[in-house]
Amino acid sequence: MPSHRVIDVSLLERSYQVVVGAGVLADLGIYLRRLFPEASGRVQVVVDTNLPEILVATCTNSLLKAGLTPTRHEVVAQETEKVLATVERIAAGFTRARHERGDPVVALGGGIVGDVAGFAASMYRRGVPIVQCPTTLLAMVDAAVGGKTGVNLLTPGTPDSSGSADAGGGKLKKNMLGAFHQPSLVLCDIDALASLSARNLSCGLAECIKHGLLAGQWEDPTLLDWMLRNMAGMRQHDAELQTELVFRNVAIKARVVCADEREERPDNRGRMVLNMGHTVGHAIEPMQCRPMLADGSVVGAGDGLEHGEAVGLGMIAEAGCAEYCGVARAGTTDYVRALLTDAGLPVKVAGLPQASALLDAMLDDKKVGAGQLRIAVPTGVEGGACCIIDAPDRAALMAGIAAISTH
Repeated sequence: MPSHRVIDVSLLERSYQVVVGAGVLADLGIYLRRLFPEASGRVQVVVDTNLPEILVATCTNSLLKAGLTPTRHEVVAQETEKVLATVERIAAGFTRARHERGDPVVALGGGIVGDVAGFAASMYRRGVPIVQCPTTLLAMVDAAVGGKTGVNLLTPGTPDSSGSADAGGGKLKKNMLGAFHQPSLVLCDIDALASLSARNLSCGLAECIKHGLLAGQWEDPTLLDWMLRNMAGMRQHDAELQTELVFRNVAIKARVVCADEREERPDNRGRMVLNMGHTVGHAIEPMQCRPMLADGSVVGAGDGLEHGEAVGLGMIAEAGCAEYCGVARAGTTDYVRALLTDAGLPVKVAGLPQASALLDAMLDDKKVGAGQLRIAVPTGVEGGACCIIDAPDRAALMAGIAAISTH
């Protein structure tokens, strides 16, 4: 195997490696043979339907070359498909393939595929191994590492002013069903990023900016400055820069996960810091609103937000909340907005519902305790740092929303 960069995620008996580099997917079969020498040889491969066939072929050929027997299961990478019905369909396919408890499942695709496949693996026969092979930047630096798996919950209801109802009238609650199920291996093939659209790549950069905003507390205070200097090259698919980007971001994520695997610490030295941007982001993501760049142009067809865009807007809003509460330096909101602009991400959103609907959606956040929000916010400290705001008042939240809302 060629030389690749490796991050160790040290979690006792749940420890694993994240391997980063160009062409690493071609070595998948070799890794699986080493990790699972006693398995039956059957491998279930859960694939994003939109994935370029060359990536699927690379994966399949690697498995066949190693003498393994892959079975393909397809998932449409949409939030409305990230539900229990999809997990049940995949699990039924595992059964038909006579997948045994020691056999691995491979997730090949973006974050939705990784979440669905990981959750299916966590439930099937009370848990089978999962190997994550993320193909988007966002999945590489976030979803594939750390063991969080899950699906959305579609609850009965009627469409409301929040715009978060689906076509059938039900409301989609993000990641309400899930489990911690650490992967046995993560392979981040930088070659896969070449197929991403500019919008998709920018969505991944939003999560990287999030890491940069807290990196000083996690042993990499120069990450954000490095990203700013190299943003153009990364957006133009410079493989060497993208490898460094993924490696450093995964290293931060791994340090946080190793410090607080199950998000049990209440302070800013635990996994809750990784939720920066997500309290507001998850609330606005399902809403039918129009994301806008700094120059006022609408992103895409103006028919909604991608996950990374929602997180980016959430970081702006939460920085605004932090400034209002006096825990962030003056100018932090503008600084976050400038970072996202450099990454080609929206910084305003039109068509948001009334404040009451937004605040109600935020209360669906999984970090709510005793009916009160807990928000991880950037502080604007040089090198990157964040803090946790407990029970921010309505005025603080509205100051944050005002930082992203336009008409």
